Amino acid sequence: MGFGDVKFIAGIGAFLGWKAVVFTIIAASSVGAVVGLATIAIGKKEWSVKIPFGPYLALGALLWLFHGPELVRWYWTLMLPPAA
Repeated sequence: MGFGDVKFIAGIGAFLGWKAVVFTIIAASSVGAVVGLATIAIGKKEWSVKIPFGPYLALGALLWLFHGPELVRWYWTLMLPPAA
């Protein structure tokens, strides 16, 4: 993560709140890892290539804007056992 990414996530936090920051970082890291591993697996990139993180931060913020709270609720229903 470069300093531009830090400024970007600060802007996301200023406009969307701290919950969006946590969600955005987790979503961006997950999507970025999947895309990075997929491009390495199909032979388009090598392990030493740097992948820009900003586009994945933007995607994570958009996911929060349109579906964030619903995705968080869905995730917690998967992780927590039903109340007896």
